[in-house]
Amino acid sequence: MNNTLRSWLITLPWVAASVVLAARFIPREPPPQLPAVTLTTIEDQQFSAATLRGHPVLVTFWSITCGPCLHEIPDLVNLQRELAPRGLVVLAITMPYDPPDRVLALARARHLPYGIVLDPMGKAEAAFGKIDATPTTFLFDAEGRGVQRIVGGMHAGRMRRTILALLPPAPPATDHAALAPADTAHALD
Repeated sequence: MNNTLRSWLITLPWVAASVVLAARFIPREPPPQLPAVTLTTIEDQQFSAATLRGHPVLVTFWSITCGPCLHEIPDLVNLQRELAPRGLVVLAITMPYDPPDRVLALARARHLPYGIVLDPMGKAEAAFGKIDATPTTFLFDAEGRGVQRIVGGMHAGRMRRTILALLPPAPPATDHAALAPADTAHALD
């Protein structure tokens, strides 16, 4: 066999695999709008994603068997606890292959404070666009416009800054010492 042909036969599969992998991780735009899909939580409550308008929405597609997804849970918990009081909605949508009973067990064991959505038929996945890898995270502004799509683990600090830009300003902190009458301020020291 000709050495050039042999080189091509050896190289071609590697080139093809590289192209496929690169295409999988090319950043894609989020959907232009928060999809109007009906979602079902682990508590068996149904709601339309369209009802979330008026709030920035962070949606992550995850799996109970995905190491990076499980690693990201504390970041999602922190975002929920810090920014939900200011209007952020955090939703974690499971992949169709995740057994609902195992999702429920994990959510309870980890005391997840954000919405966990089951997607056994893949309707949410289809509405958001094909999910090639987990985690895949979407961020939508309060009008439901797509802001960001991240395939793979998110950088929590950057995501927090992006979300903060979408939220109304925080109320100023109250200095309780300044509220004390002048003659009692020193008595508190």
